Amino acid sequence: MKAMLLVFAVCIVGISVLFFIGKKPYHAMFVYYAGMFAQKFFMPNARVREKVVVQIFLMVACFLMAFIGYTAKKDKKISVSKIPCMEKGVLIAAFVVLVQLINGYFSNYAIFFMLVDVYKVIEIFIFYFLFTYIWRTTEELEKAIDLLSIEMCVFGVIEMFITERGGVGLNMIMSLAPIVFALGFYTRKKKFWFIIVCSLLIIIVSKTRTYLFGFVFAILLVFLFANGKRKVKITFASVVTLLIGYGVVSAYVKVTDSQVFRTIIQRFLELSEGFEEAGGYRIYEMEVAWSKFLESPIIGKGYGYLENLFIKKQGNVLWGDFMHNAYLEVLVKTGIFGFLTYGCGVVGYCLKQRKEMKRSKKYKNKETGFLVGGFAGTACWLFVYFAAPLSSFGYVFIPGMIGLLFSKLYKKELDSQSGFLDVKDNENGRKSSS
Repeated sequence: MKAMLLVFAVCIVGISVLFFIGKKPYHAMFVYYAGMFAQKFFMPNARVREKVVVQIFLMVACFLMAFIGYTAKKDKKISVSKIPCMEKGVLIAAFVVLVQLINGYFSNYAIFFMLVDVYKVIEIFIFYFLFTYIWRTTEELEKAIDLLSIEMCVFGVIEMFITERGGVGLNMIMSLAPIVFALGFYTRKKKFWFIIVCSLLIIIVSKTRTYLFGFVFAILLVFLFANGKRKVKITFASVVTLLIGYGVVSAYVKVTDSQVFRTIIQRFLELSEGFEEAGGYRIYEMEVAWSKFLESPIIGKGYGYLENLFIKKQGNVLWGDFMHNAYLEVLVKTGIFGFLTYGCGVVGYCLKQRKEMKRSKKYKNKETGFLVGGFAGTACWLFVYFAAPLSSFGYVFIPGMIGLLFSKLYKKELDSQSGFLDVKDNENGRKSSS
């Protein structure tokens, strides 16, 4: 409870300072991630119940900060920009949640357990409305990305030493690093290489296999779809950096007999080992989850289904409420109905990104960078959830929402500038004729 109150205090102080000093709504995401990091640092062994309460408080507080900051602005000429395609996605998610809550209620699940599953979805709503109010111009969005990039590196480096695997910094990297990388093709940022190298280092040292493969997949998509002037230069420099890095690490391991890199390599080899290791229990989880899905294939088991699907393995480790395949977990809890409904929303969301990306590639500017990075980040998370437990749907949508929102703001600003020039030309024409 003390740790919980301490995190509350950190969140409140951070929000208050940023709000009263600058009244800049785009700082809300910075505060959100700072609060998440504070929670992980001060509440490492807290119960799920306490973590959920803190995270809901944090999201609501950040949303209020953004909303109040937006309404306090004297210049309200720029209206709120709704993220393309996300309104439908929010409605789809709300519909599935409602149906599965009813399903869980008639299955006599505990209300709190049902709300835990709802929390996994509610971040979609929070991020959608949060992004809508915190970023009103492309300049604010760019400043926010710069700030968040530094923040994710700081958090990631700290978490390298205080956590075994995963963390807030790592999740930020999966969402934001592809955007930073894609923007590097179009803009010259002094910290570009620092952020990319730091991101890759954090992922490798975390020994999180799925994240590493997902991140590499995202970077490959950026190389495939982005087309800025610096693409060839950055591609060549990336390959050289990786080769030099590989050579340095290999030499370091031979000279010092370092166990750090040996444990990283060993962790990747675990996937091919027996039942007691990573590959074994993942297969077991999938087999049991599939059998549970067949018990209720159409509507699923409902939100709140926390029956232990898996047995004790590896000593005192108990696998229960989640599994290392988010798609199968969704299939078990929501059935074919929820899986297809969610799937249609995600596919429509990805197609919208792809459509905007194709249109913007003709101009080779920042808009393309944001859209390509957002698309790559989305694909990265969708890849990760094939072999990672589902903690939130929200992270899947963060990169793409950022890209789509920047695109909409960018087009709105271009329209306003062209309108201003048209009015000015008309006025000059009237003066000359008179």
